[in-house]
Amino acid sequence: MIHLPANLISMGAVDFGILVDGAVVLAENVLHEASHRRPTRKREMLELITQSAVAVARPTFFAMAIIIAALI
Repeated sequence: MIHLPANLISMGAVDFGILVDGAVVLAENVLHEASHRRPTRKREMLELITQSAVAVARPTFFAMAIIIAALI
C-alpha cells in the first residue's frame, strides 16, 4: 500500500523491539529491587538503578545478540 517492502517494515519493528525489550527488562528489575529495598533518598535510588542495570546488563546483551544472530 505504501510501496515499501514488507521486510524493511518488519526489520524496523524488530530493531525497535530489541531496544524496548532491553528497556523493559531494566525497568522491571529496578521496580522489583525498589519494592524490596524501599529507598528513601535520591542517592539510594540512583545506586539502586545503577546496581539493577549492572545486574541485567549481561543477560540483556546476550538476549539482544541472540535475536540479532537469528535475524542474520
